[in-house]
Amino acid sequence: MLNAQVKTRLEAENNGSRVSGELLYGGQLLTPYVDFTADSPAVVWK
Repeated sequence: MLNAQVKTRLEAENNGSRVSGELLYGGQLLTPYVDFTADSPAVVWK
């Protein structure tokens, strides 16, 4: 039997305040998207 431990660390910004920490109980994270056809490609989280 394989026993694996996964830790998820994240950094987030909300209303100009940046926080970081470890995701303890799961949850839904946003998915990053990039439009590489744009003049200035940027990551958008949806």
